[in-house]
Amino acid sequence: QDVLERVKDARTELKNAITQAQRQILRDADVVVATCIGTGSTVFNTLTFADVLIDEASQVIEPATMVPLKHGCRRLTLVGDHKQLPPIVCSQSAAREGLDVSLFDRLTQA
Repeated sequence: QDVLERVKDARTELKNAITQAQRQILRDADVVVATCIGTGSTVFNTLTFADVLIDEASQVIEPATMVPLKHGCRRLTLVGDHKQLPPIVCSQSAAREGLDVSLFDRLTQA
């Protein structure tokens, strides 16, 4: 059992070291490319991004566009064509509740 505990501890240490290395790589990068939902990963927890650009913004559901904004966003750029493909929402009840609308679409209608 002592061996099992040491293996668990080593695994935890390895995971922490990998996360720290990933954060350092992201911190040192001039540009970081990720999906909106991907920026919710724990790797991004301590990082800040003043500028956020969301490409194909008319295809992203509005709640997903909020995820990268929590990292200190001061300037948001939405790129896309609201006349092109809308977000894909598989749940009909979610669509009825308005989750089939992108932030990009909502802003073009304002």
